[in-house]
Amino acid sequence: MGYPVSIKDDKYERNALLFNMCFVFEKEAETESYEQIVRKMARVLRSLEVESELLNRPTSKATVLNIMEQLLEDLNSYSECQIPIKDDANMINLKLFPKCRDPPPVYDYQVPVCVVDLEKVMDNHWDMTMQRIIPYIDGVQSVRRIADIADVDVTFVRIAIQHLLYYGCVKLVDIFQFSNVYAIKSVTGLLHSPEYQAELIRFVARPGRPPPPFAILFTLYCALKYGVTVQHWIEKNKVLASNIDVRRFILYGVVRGFVYRVHKYPMWVTKTDQSAASDSPLKYLRRYLNGHHHYDELCTMFACTPKELDEILKVESAVKILWK
Repeated sequence: MGYPVSIKDDKYERNALLFNMCFVFEKEAETESYEQIVRKMARVLRSLEVESELLNRPTSKATVLNIMEQLLEDLNSYSECQIPIKDDANMINLKLFPKCRDPPPVYDYQVPVCVVDLEKVMDNHWDMTMQRIIPYIDGVQSVRRIADIADVDVTFVRIAIQHLLYYGCVKLVDIFQFSNVYAIKSVTGLLHSPEYQAELIRFVARPGRPPPPFAILFTLYCALKYGVTVQHWIEKNKVLASNIDVRRFILYGVVRGFVYRVHKYPMWVTKTDQSAASDSPLKYLRRYLNGHHHYDELCTMFACTPKELDEILKVESAVKILWK
């Protein structure tokens, strides 16, 4: 990766000096974060050449080579460098910042969960919207609910959550309800990590109760499967006797990535284009019953509970439920 520079001047042999300091990477390396470094280095070298002929003078070739060697070593070792030039009157200051991926879109029905203590890192100079919503990011309230409680436009809340998501301060999960269905992925990482096991026990144990053994927690995770709601899972496995916080138990698995939500999608399957009666709630729902909008989204959109949505949909035989 390089940034060619041309300096036109009559003092040069061909009326111009052409140079290009190149950075060499492995074939599969991520180079996007180095683009600003390469551009800045080209500007610095151009300035040094215009001011003191650093590149053109034969006596300064050794200085240029030393700069390149130190640049290579410092960026590889420390991701930054401070290189004095000549009599310390000039200094090359470079810092490599990793390029983070753009955050995914944030939806009203999602729940932000803090992975750092935002109250401790926040100060009075933070954005006003951010200061208003952070006290309500508790792993329970959805984006829409946070906007309502904090009295902030939901669009601004989504943008603020996206910023926190970009910097790794929060993660997004689904709204926890006892009617939810969860399934298990591979738990090999949890099974072979004593650190995660100890963290899980601390996280899910109820205050003032004896902590549950990991073997019981592992068995309970393995009991999560398609077709079994959280309520049925609790009753069948006598979860309440294990002294665990059910919501935090599910939350830990989702955040760590070995538990995933099985969503409920209502779909209008009739081939006829019959619209619902004008006084029926289905009149407003009809356009969303295409198998692409799950219960969390619809309940948030229409401000109803899953039970209320069930009551509305069960009157129409053309509506079928997909789980995925």
